[in-house]
Amino acid sequence: MSRKLYIQCLPFLIIGLYMIIMGTVSKTLISESDVPATQEEKLQFKPTSLRRLLIILGGVACITYSLFCIRR
Repeated sequence: MSRKLYIQCLPFLIIGLYMIIMGTVSKTLISESDVPATQEEKLQFKPTSLRRLLIILGGVACITYSLFCIRR
């Protein structure tokens, strides 16, 4: 396997791990990357079991894609 292939697939693995960790332990499931979320937005996006499950499944999908990416 070439080193370039690992470097191209590594971000998907990191993102997947981050999503799984945040899906299990985060107090709010809202992205505050651009602007801070208001209190009303934080209350609107409280973590329910379905929302946590969707985030975790997205993380699993990213990790699965990264493993397929590395194997080709």
